[in-house]
Amino acid sequence: MSAILQFPKCETCFDDDEAAKIGLAFDRVCRELHDKGQLGMREIVARRLIAIASSGERDPNKLCELAMISVGLRKGLTASGENRNVIDWNWNAA
Repeated sequence: MSAILQFPKCETCFDDDEAAKIGLAFDRVCRELHDKGQLGMREIVARRLIAIASSGERDPNKLCELAMISVGLRKGLTASGENRNVIDWNWNAA
């Protein structure tokens, strides 16, 4: 039997082009995860991508990179240039 995914309510609406860019970024991140089928991680990535896109980012490469930073697959830089695993973001909203 298939699982039914519930999608979070989002205050921001995305047009078809924006949704396609978010989907492209999601697919790229899943490839980085080596598509291990970890539903929980994929849901987190989806929520993070929606949060990042809701803040105005639309470049699929940047969406992908920021999502990977947010889940610890990449290191981000602070304003002072320090490496860190997670960028400052209000992930509670995601």
